[in-house]
Amino acid sequence: MVHIFEDNEKHLFEALSNSSDSAYFFASDMKANIAVWSKSAQKYLGLEKECIENIREFWENRIHPDDKELFHGYFDSVLSSHGNHHDIEYRILTATGKYEWLHCSSYIYYDEKGNPDHAAGFIRPLGYRNKIDPVSNLRTVHEFRDNLQNRLQKNDRGAILMFDLINFKRIIDDYSYSFGDRFLYTMGTLLKQALTKEDSIFRMQGSNFAVIIKSCKKSDIQAAFEAIRQVLSHVTVDNIEINQDFVCSATIFPSNGVDVDRLQQNLFYGVEYAKENNSRELVYYTDDLYLQNIRQAQLREAIKKSIRNHFEGFELFYQPIVHSEEKICESAEALLRFHTPELGMVSPMDFIPILETSKDIISVGAWVIEKAMETVKEWQTINPDFKQIHVNVSTIQFHVPGFKKFVFDTLKKYSLPGSALVLELTESCRVKSTEEFAELFEEFKRHGVMTALDDFGTGYASLIVLCDIPVDILKLDLQLTQNFVKHPQHRAILKLVADLCKNGKIRLCAEGVETEESLSLMKNAGADLIQGYFFSKPLPEAEFRKKYIEMT
Repeated sequence: MVHIFEDNEKHLFEALSNSSDSAYFFASDMKANIAVWSKSAQKYLGLEKECIENIREFWENRIHPDDKELFHGYFDSVLSSHGNHHDIEYRILTATGKYEWLHCSSYIYYDEKGNPDHAAGFIRPLGYRNKIDPVSNLRTVHEFRDNLQNRLQKNDRGAILMFDLINFKRIIDDYSYSFGDRFLYTMGTLLKQALTKEDSIFRMQGSNFAVIIKSCKKSDIQAAFEAIRQVLSHVTVDNIEINQDFVCSATIFPSNGVDVDRLQQNLFYGVEYAKENNSRELVYYTDDLYLQNIRQAQLREAIKKSIRNHFEGFELFYQPIVHSEEKICESAEALLRFHTPELGMVSPMDFIPILETSKDIISVGAWVIEKAMETVKEWQTINPDFKQIHVNVSTIQFHVPGFKKFVFDTLKKYSLPGSALVLELTESCRVKSTEEFAELFEEFKRHGVMTALDDFGTGYASLIVLCDIPVDILKLDLQLTQNFVKHPQHRAILKLVADLCKNGKIRLCAEGVETEESLSLMKNAGADLIQGYFFSKPLPEAEFRKKYIEMT
């Protein structure tokens, strides 16, 4: 204990530790990575001594595997925002050799440089938990589990809906924590009024809520969902009306599960599916959804393993970008692929969202740029006429401090001009500040690095963004290209875009060109660059080099 306390502080800690039989106290020196535990905590956790070194590693090994992502995500968010209060519930391995739910609450102190210094707080086994959440005035997650367990023991039939508030943190950021608390209280009151008397509503954790209904008819489940949607669309706090976005899933008992953990897991699977697919409709749990989540978990672990093993399993394929007039290939787009022996070839639609959610897109994206520039250097020694490679870059990468320097350093490393690289702003980007991107793209332009607006016609890619951001190339989305072929009445839009590009000295690239008809249409419209299966599907590096580099 001498590592953390002075003598007078030691006595104070001991007095505080002896003040409660239901709360187990601790104090931690976060820089030294050590923690002191009260005698009751030592007994509860089965500790052999009061001072534990390497506390982060020790605690990591105690947390239930299913709760580690929740714990780290919450703790990291507290530290990244320099928050003082750390308040969360999860399962921990105790002296009994079993995992038990506990409530952990602590206060974090920072030094003058903003680094976490000391923390102190308590853990409380949830046998001592409160029945009512004091903020929302709804019953707690523990009451949810008890309520559901009682229903299952009585062989009741019914359904559970779980909904999660999207970007609830924005309400706190825009107004205040106290406003957020009042929002939750008002929302809880309105939900209890909107749902039937037989429905039970609970605050699970954070911005996550659940409703248990006695019926398992889909019409009744849908009615409960619509009641939730109606309430959340009009929550008025301090004369301010909030339209709160949310996702929601449902599971039926006992057909989808006969124990609390399984049913709760079903709901989390459904909520995560709704988030990943940006669905605002009710998502019902199915066995296919379960298998999909298992595969997602396997994929996340495979990606982490690949990154640790120097990006093993990641590979770049290349699709030619051809001049519409000369039919020559002077550039290509690098397209990321991923495969493992266990999962086989994984679709980019599956692994790219995982990379972006986990922020692993930063390291993988850097590897892509490095690999692409190494490749273009090799190809130019064989065919000096080959000019550049296009690389997709997400908003996350653009926002990384030092990204610009990394790009310039990589070009310098391979003795390449800026024109050897085209950075494509991908559809997954959500452009909140065009001014920010405009300044960055101007800087790239000054160094010869070209930029492109990808997937024009979908998502964020609008005429407003095109006017505000100084790109060199506009890439028409493949669905838009094919739509112009199928629907001649829409071609006036194509002419408008082509004229805009011509007047702005922006090169127009048509993606998704698969037929002679679409090639002719896009060429006549003014697209001087063509990309699509008409010329070639994306190819592995060796095949692309043989077909487009060595042959010339």
